[in-house]
Amino acid sequence: MLDDATPLFTQIAQRLAKEIADGVLAEGEQVPSTNELAAYPGSTRPPRPRAWGC
Repeated sequence: MLDDATPLFTQIAQRLAKEIADGVLAEGEQVPSTNELAAYPGSTRPPRPRAWGC
């Protein structure tokens, strides 16, 4: 799942976008908390808030 060529915050943002497109997250629904994002494979605290701004 992880792509070493793409920054982790971009990968998280892409995953959130895919979850919206797939209906896992409803459009306009609150994004997962930083604690929930910690469960994403390879996630660390610093890139998570950055992912929201992509």
